[in-house]
Amino acid sequence: FTLQSMLSSNPLEQLTPELNCRIFSYLSAKECRPCFEVSRNWHQFLTQKAPWGSLTLPISSHRVCSSEHLTKLTVHFSRISSSNQDQVEFALSRAPNLESVVLLIKNASRSQIRSIQPILMRLSKERWCPSLRQLIIRGGPCNLTDDGVLNLTQGCSKLSHFEFHPTSLVTNHSLVAMATNWPELRSLTMLNCLGLNLGDGSAVGIFKLLEQCRELRRLRLAIGHGIKPTFFTRLGKCAAQLTHLRMELIEGDQGFDSWGELDGLDGLSGCSNLSSLALVDCGYPGPNAFASLAAHLTGLRHLLLKYGQTEPPSASACINDQLLLAVAEHCPLLETLRLA
Repeated sequence: FTLQSMLSSNPLEQLTPELNCRIFSYLSAKECRPCFEVSRNWHQFLTQKAPWGSLTLPISSHRVCSSEHLTKLTVHFSRISSSNQDQVEFALSRAPNLESVVLLIKNASRSQIRSIQPILMRLSKERWCPSLRQLIIRGGPCNLTDDGVLNLTQGCSKLSHFEFHPTSLVTNHSLVAMATNWPELRSLTMLNCLGLNLGDGSAVGIFKLLEQCRELRRLRLAIGHGIKPTFFTRLGKCAAQLTHLRMELIEGDQGFDSWGELDGLDGLSGCSNLSSLALVDCGYPGPNAFASLAAHLTGLRHLLLKYGQTEPPSASACINDQLLLAVAEHCPLLETLRLA
C-alpha cells in the first residue's frame, strides 16, 4: 500500500467486519464518539455494529448503537432529559445479548424516577433482553409495585441477580412471584422494605423463595417491621444454601419483641454454609445464643452484630468473654469481626 492509497481508502473495507469489531472493542463508547464523525461509512458501521461490551447512558447526541456485542448497560437517570430519554429504550430493545442492566437513580428527580416504570414494563412485556441475568436499581426508592415485580419475573425468567429499593407497595406477594418464576436466582437485595412483614405467619414469601430458589446464595433484606425470634428458626431449616445473609431493621421500629439467650439466633445453625453474617439493629442476642450458633458456622469469615441506637439491657448481655471465646474457638477462618 502506498501512503496515498491508504489515505484515500476506507480502512473498514480493508479488514473483515469481525476484525473491525475487535479493533473498536478496545475503545469505550465514550472514546468512540469522534469515530462517528470520520465518515458516513464509519458512522453507519458503528451504528449497526457497536463493538463494545458495555455502555453508559446518556451519551452524546449520537444515536445509540444497536449491537449483539453489548452485554452490560448502565444508566444514570439524573442525567437523562427529554432529549435523550429514548436512548434507554433504544439500547434495551436492540441488544439481544444484554446480560446486565444497572439503573442508577441517585439525585434523580421524581419525573426521571417515574420514567423507570414504563421502561421496566416494556422490558418485561416485550421481552427485549431474553438473556438478562442481572438487574440493579440503585440509589433510592423506585416506584416498582407488586404488579411490576410480577411482570419482571415473567418477562425476565433467567434473572439471577436482583437489587432494588422498593416502596411500601412491594409486599410478600413479590417474593412469591420471584420464587415461582426465578429458579436461577442467586442474589437478592431489597432495601427499605416497608411493606414487607416477616412476623409470625406473614413470612410465607421469603420461606417459599428459599425453598424453591436452591441456587440463592446472597440475601440482604432491610425491613420496617419487627422480626419474630421464630423467624430465624424456620430460616435455618430452609436456607442451608445461603453463604451471605444480612438482615437490617429500619431505624425507628421496635425490632425483636424479645430475643433472649438461645431464643431465635441459634435457629440459624442450619445455615452452616454461611461465610458472611450481618444483623443490623435487630436486637440484643445473648452470648449463650451466639456461642451455640458459632459451633455450626465454622466457615464464617465476616461477622457484624450491630445492636441499634438504644442501649442494651446490659453490656454483659450482648458482648462478653463467652461470645468472643465462641468466635475464636469455632470460627478459625474469621477475617473481620464488628460488634457495635
